[in-house]
Amino acid sequence: MSWQQYIDNLCLPVNGELIVQDAVICGIECKTVWASTPNYSSFPEEDIKVLSGDRSKFSSCGPKVNGEKCMLLSDRMDDESVYSLNLKTASDANGEKYNICVGKTLRALIIIKSVSGDHGGKLSKKMFATVDHLRKQSM
Repeated sequence: MSWQQYIDNLCLPVNGELIVQDAVICGIECKTVWASTPNYSSFPEEDIKVLSGDRSKFSSCGPKVNGEKCMLLSDRMDDESVYSLNLKTASDANGEKYNICVGKTLRALIIIKSVSGDHGGKLSKKMFATVDHLRKQSM
């Protein structure tokens, strides 16, 4: 399966409900985008570096995701039952906030952003299924 097919799969509705509006798969070592939705096609290398590096200061100074300032909700990226980091964006110009889930495989970061109004649980579930599959494939 190509990396873009994983992006397309992540963006599919669940029970008719759209959950993911943006997604990207980035290489951890090379810090480049492997596949993405259009809004994440130029995902910053610096954001990849921060998200794949030391997360110890995220609780006091959240990371940026595609240039958007975020607040840490939970960091369970090293937990084998989850493999993810959950964030929430700051309010945009319309006062909207979005959930962001960052998953880590052996070689890549997968980052997905929710649609407006999503509470994040469905986003995390979708992320885990993808990360778990890729980890089992040693990806």
